[in-house]
Amino acid sequence: MPLPPARRHLGFALLLILVALQHFFGAIMSELSPDEAYYWDAGRHLALSYYHHPPLAPYLIRAATWLGGDSKLVLRSLAIGLSLTRLVLLYALATSLFGQGVALASVVLLQLTPLFALGFLMQYDIPQLTLWALAAWSLYQALARRQGRWWYLSGAALGLGFLAKPSMVLFIPSAFLLLLLCRSQRHWLRRREPYLGLLLAALLCLPMALWHWQHGGLESFGALQSSLAARFSRPDPNSITANLGEYLGVTPPLVFLAYLWGTVVLLWQGLKRQDLRYLLVACLALPTLLAGLAGLVWLQDAGGNWPAQGYLTAAMAASALLEKARHRVAAWGLVGGFAALQTAALGWFILSPSIPIPPDLQARIRAQMSLYAWEATARAVNAQLQALPSGTRLVAGDRFLASSLAFATTGQPHTTQIFAERTNYFYYADAPLRPGDQVLLACFHPACAQYGARQFRERQVFDPVPIYWRGQLVQTLWLVYLVDYQCPRGTLRWDRQCHPS
Repeated sequence: MPLPPARRHLGFALLLILVALQHFFGAIMSELSPDEAYYWDAGRHLALSYYHHPPLAPYLIRAATWLGGDSKLVLRSLAIGLSLTRLVLLYALATSLFGQGVALASVVLLQLTPLFALGFLMQYDIPQLTLWALAAWSLYQALARRQGRWWYLSGAALGLGFLAKPSMVLFIPSAFLLLLLCRSQRHWLRRREPYLGLLLAALLCLPMALWHWQHGGLESFGALQSSLAARFSRPDPNSITANLGEYLGVTPPLVFLAYLWGTVVLLWQGLKRQDLRYLLVACLALPTLLAGLAGLVWLQDAGGNWPAQGYLTAAMAASALLEKARHRVAAWGLVGGFAALQTAALGWFILSPSIPIPPDLQARIRAQMSLYAWEATARAVNAQLQALPSGTRLVAGDRFLASSLAFATTGQPHTTQIFAERTNYFYYADAPLRPGDQVLLACFHPACAQYGARQFRERQVFDPVPIYWRGQLVQTLWLVYLVDYQCPRGTLRWDRQCHPS
């Protein structure tokens, strides 16, 4: 028997409370991820953009920590707030399209999947997904109410979303595909409001574009370069297998199939009936899902979160069809139960001190998730810093390690240098190195012991430090003490010859 409307609203309110509690406990029980530390570190050095990612996530983190201080909970409270806002927007949109029953079912289905259950992590996906939901809701208001002013809000959300994650650009072909397929909405193609909204989005992105133009063009945009050039290749079985593992790790296979099935069916029915509701849901989901499948085949190391924005309305499509299924309870039990089981397994994996799977597989999965052992690593580095002379600089050879150490060793000046990069894409420095400076170098590979011979007068390689996470060896840290910097004041570069041979 279906629930009355008042109880469905109450059910959504209870869901919000449960999600907030789940996110809160996840935020305090898991360690700060290197991505979060990297965005925090970038936020300390404000710029119009950054080499590896767009600037919105660092901006938001800088604002949150300016108000509440540099703490893990303050940083993640921002992600929790954005995740809850996204749920409200999606519930409002789905209620307008299909009613409260499908709306409640769709947000529950989303939250049962690992990708959205980890919404307490302040990744760049979090603001982008919220802004995609806002753009979709505004688009529907413009079309359903026939009021052009909503295009401006949708355009603003589009521009800000691109400042969070480049894949926001897929909203443009999705929206125009909707206008082309829905005959009753084609008149918007002759109106100025959609194009003015698009112009507003472009103006919001203009400062970021100018920054990248001044710093090397597209090549300076690491996120775009890695996606469009460095990782684009012919189909490779190993890459496809790795990509498939990432996709299924964050979205259970039955749920993904339900998303794809619901989207295709609603697209077909929407075309036959010329139903705006069906076409909107399908057009906002299908291009992203197809792009995600293409990335699965042709991209090396495609992230499992890449097609995430397509899942927002795909969940509505799947929920709408599951609600009409002949064996509705069985269908929901199969899809929802499988998603909940995988999400619970992932949570147990993150928080459990041991799990009965091979150690090599454990290390690979935990390394991919990047949610472990950073606090232990910081403690090891802090212990060594305390034994060295005051004023010793800290240098890390990896942007994630450097940012994590910067967050955990406040008060120490930090210099970040990527050893393998042709240019200093991820360089941040509280102050440049000066002649005579002493440096503690930290990295996760034995080659670390070879660095510094051409730039420093003396070197001391410490014994490797084993890093344990809940009793398990997960990493080995290499520390090198470098004495008397010989180069001129400026950025530390390992290919520079400064020390007399």
